[in-house]
Amino acid sequence: MWSIIPYFIYLATLYVMVDRMRLEASLAVAAVAWLMAATVLVSIWVRFQA
Repeated sequence: MWSIIPYFIYLATLYVMVDRMRLEASLAVAAVAWLMAATVLVSIWVRFQA
C-alpha cells in the first residue's frame, strides 16, 4: 500500500512537467522524483524497523 506514494509523486511530477519540458526530460525528472520519494520512504521504514 505504501508503494503507491512514490508512484503518485511520479505521476504528479510528470503531469506538471510535461507541459514545461520535452517528454524525455519530463520522464527523467519524474523518475528522479520517484527515486527520492522511494528513498525517503525506505529510510523511514528502516528507521522504524530498527
